[in-house]
Amino acid sequence: MSRAEDLAALARLAALERDRRLQVLRDAGVARSVTLAALAQLTAAQAEAQEAARSDGSPALQGCAEQFQDWIRARKEALNPELARETAAWLEARAAAATAQGRRDVLDQLAAAQRAERLRQRIARQQG
Repeated sequence: MSRAEDLAALARLAALERDRRLQVLRDAGVARSVTLAALAQLTAAQAEAQEAARSDGSPALQGCAEQFQDWIRARKEALNPELARETAAWLEARAAAATAQGRRDVLDQLAAAQRAERLRQRIARQQG
């Protein structure tokens, strides 16, 4: 294989790797977004329950609201480590995708430099 063919093959492989890494990043982002949305919904429900218990003032509703608050706290405690894992995976995937993009960019620059050099040589031969 010539140097140009080698670079072209490497560029194709780098593009495939970049696409794979970007898909991993998208998947990690979706998982993280789902957990963030669940936490936001729990926070909203918690605020609504607190407001309902304050406005009503009945002991039965306040007792029910307290149990609901306890359930929400437990659910948030369960989701927080999951969010931490998903965030770590997302950050790792983002770094890997950036590295893969960088490799692709370097190979594109090398191919462009090689094309420019061939063009320069061709022009020099035609003029000389």
